[in-house]
Amino acid sequence: MSGKEKVMTMYRPGVLASEPVAFGVVGAGGYAEVICNQLLAAQTRTPAQIRFVGFFEPDHKTNALQISRLRAAGVRSFNNFE
Repeated sequence: MSGKEKVMTMYRPGVLASEPVAFGVVGAGGYAEVICNQLLAAQTRTPAQIRFVGFFEPDHKTNALQISRLRAAGVRSFNNFE
């Protein structure tokens, strides 16, 4: 992640953050695929609230289709999860 993402420190029902909450995911297949798909859908529905900014997937061969899909959606791919 770029380091410019802001962290929302407090949640209050009915109050929107002034900036979108940025998410990154470790993994792109299995359970992580479900999470990635949900984040993409939520980002489309509520772009002012959620940004899916990046992911790390070590198994490029098995998850090549999902990796391509995420990259095409503008989600950054990282080489490690640190």
